[in-house]
Amino acid sequence: MAQCWICSTHPLNLVIVLRDGVWGVEDDGRIIGTHEGGPAREIFSQHVNIGDRLFFYTKGEHLIHGLYEVVSKAYRDTTIKWPDRTYPNRVKIRKADFEKPARSVQINSPSLLKQLSFVKNQSQWGTYFQCSMRLVTKEDCRVLLQLISSPT
Repeated sequence: MAQCWICSTHPLNLVIVLRDGVWGVEDDGRIIGTHEGGPAREIFSQHVNIGDRLFFYTKGEHLIHGLYEVVSKAYRDTTIKWPDRTYPNRVKIRKADFEKPARSVQINSPSLLKQLSFVKNQSQWGTYFQCSMRLVTKEDCRVLLQLISSPT
C-alpha cells in the first residue's frame, strides 16, 4: 500500500530533484513517522517504496510542491548531484498522474496547519518540517492534495 511523505529541502536542491527525477537523504538525515529508530539509510531503504507519494516542502519559502511518485527501489549513490551535500540514499521519482493541475502553495496558514494532524504546536509549526522526510497519514495526504489542486 502506497504511503505519503513530505520531503524537506532547499529551493535550489528541489530544482535539481525535479530536473533529474531523483530524491535523496543523508545517512544522518531525520526520517519521522516510521516508529523506528536507527540510521536514516536503513529506515529509507526499508520504508520508502515504489508507488509512495511525495510532497516537497521548500525551506525558507514555506511552500508545498507536489505530487510525485517513487518509481524505483531505494539505492545508494555517492555521485555529487546537489551543491550542499551528497544525499547518497536515493530513489527515482516522477510527477504523479493527477487529474487536476498541481500548484505550489504556502503552508504557513493557521487554518491549513490546524488540518494537519502532525502539527501539534502551531506557534512552532516550522519545526515539524525540519526533517529530511516525514511519513504522513492518509488524511494529511488528502488535505495536502486538496491544497495543491484547488484553484487559487
